[in-house]
Amino acid sequence: MKNVCIKYITYAGITFLYCILPLLRSLHAQELPSVSNTWPILIWKDTNTILSYIKHGQQLRVQQNKDSAERVLYTALQSSKQLIFVTGIKKALTELADVYTAQKKYDKAIDLYQQTILYCQDNATLETALPVMHNNLANVYLNKGNYEQALQHYQKAAALYDKLPVKNYGEIYNNLGGLLIHLRQYDQVLYYLHKAEGIAQKNNDITMLCSVYGNMGSYYFEKNQLDSSLLVSHKALTLSRQHNLTQVQFKVLANLAEIYRRAHKAEQAMP
Repeated sequence: MKNVCIKYITYAGITFLYCILPLLRSLHAQELPSVSNTWPILIWKDTNTILSYIKHGQQLRVQQNKDSAERVLYTALQSSKQLIFVTGIKKALTELADVYTAQKKYDKAIDLYQQTILYCQDNATLETALPVMHNNLANVYLNKGNYEQALQHYQKAAALYDKLPVKNYGEIYNNLGGLLIHLRQYDQVLYYLHKAEGIAQKNNDITMLCSVYGNMGSYYFEKNQLDSSLLVSHKALTLSRQHNLTQVQFKVLANLAEIYRRAHKAEQAMP
């Protein structure tokens, strides 16, 4: 149960606005990520074509065709840079980062997210993407086991989320609360988790709500408040059953068994 909170930390995504304002300083100051030198240099001159290929690259990544996804997305990145198409640059960078994260090439993914954050900082139209970019970067640091860096970027994401007019998005608060549990820094855990709970309820996001209740269960478990841990864990179980969330049910049942075991209630743990 020690690492339960980490199980509930999720990745974030967002739909970004189109923008073609020039970012000459950032575009020319940074190198593109290096991939195969044998690939031909293809430059697509139409932004709609670039966006369609980025979507294709995303589909290839989901299909586990990592090499083809990397090639398509890298070409989209080259083309976007040639056209100073910052939306294409941002989308291609974040999709490439996901490709490298799936391959556990975390340093490459971190570098790409850092580049993306710079582009967003340099363009006011993209500024609202910053909370999610910091959240995603924190997720990569978390996968790498660098918890302090992950915490810093979750905290930046939460601070920017509070400041910027962005979509109601509970994952940032949920992720931050979950990591604080893992680090045994309990003071603000419930503050962030209750904020995440409110957003999830408002958006009717059942999966997120189950995740929040899972993290709350972990918090109460670590604080040895087993009755409260059981209460919120059963909330997660009820919701996951009502909405046929099989993977969530699996996690919640395993956690409930551990709570009952610690409470010396083997008869409840066994089922």
